[in-house]
Amino acid sequence: MSITVPSLLLLLFLAILLPDDACGAADIPEDITAEFSVRLYQHLQARDSQDNIIFSPLSVAMALGMVELGAHGDTLQEIRQALGFGQLVPGLEFSLLQNLTSALSQDKAQYVVRFANSLYLQQGASFSPEFVHLIRKYFRAHVDTVDFNQSAAVAQLINHWVENHTESKIRELLSPDDFSSVTRLTLVNAVYFRGSWKNQFRPENTRSFSFSRDDGSEVQTQMMYQQGDFSYGEFSDGSQEAGGVYQVLEMPYAGEDMSMMIVLPRQEVPLATLEPIIKAPLLEEWANNVKRQKVEVYLPK
Repeated sequence: MSITVPSLLLLLFLAILLPDDACGAADIPEDITAEFSVRLYQHLQARDSQDNIIFSPLSVAMALGMVELGAHGDTLQEIRQALGFGQLVPGLEFSLLQNLTSALSQDKAQYVVRFANSLYLQQGASFSPEFVHLIRKYFRAHVDTVDFNQSAAVAQLINHWVENHTESKIRELLSPDDFSSVTRLTLVNAVYFRGSWKNQFRPENTRSFSFSRDDGSEVQTQMMYQQGDFSYGEFSDGSQEAGGVYQVLEMPYAGEDMSMMIVLPRQEVPLATLEPIIKAPLLEEWANNVKRQKVEVYLPK
């Protein structure tokens, strides 16, 4: 079986697969996390359909979780519904997020995953001590007071914090224009992942191939190649969109706790044709039904 990824039509999902011993008795249900991830992706895509999208649903959930700790009334309920926590016992989500991030952040020899949260409060403003306590308890957040009127200094301070927690991969997250005289609180989340493929691509197998863009134009792109045993499947959603058939490939990182799932339609169609059918149950079906088999993989470098 061969899967060639020659166009920008593919969807990439970084699937976090927890080790069995990291899963507690009370974890966030998979349908909640998958549904939130899909809805968030579709929202981001609707805002800017031309650019590639890379995001961490868990990071967004943690940031909203911190906001939820200080919310009340309709705002509280809207946040819980947006995150998909409406079916949980109120307050349970904080322990679940705490357990999940702790499990993911355990040191591993094969890969590194780090989550960090920070809370910046306006100097002189009044905040509930209980709110600050819970932020530290559930999210292990760094808490600092700043003067948002000094926007350049605040941006530099936060960017330095982000740089330190992302191994210098993100250096300028915020600018002075992101703050104003009415800013009273800023929540920041940083996530860092470093891992190596379980099955390495050999540099000498990289070749130049035509890479099709969404507008039909082509560019020459360096494509990595390897042949090996991977979890792979072909699935039909019963529709005529993209021919209704999709290739799904799971590529594990070393240690096999983390993997990347690649979804590619059998026929070359615009990404906008594929995106509307992506639903949480469909992702779950794909992930649960791929089978180990010999696959030839071509992937843009």
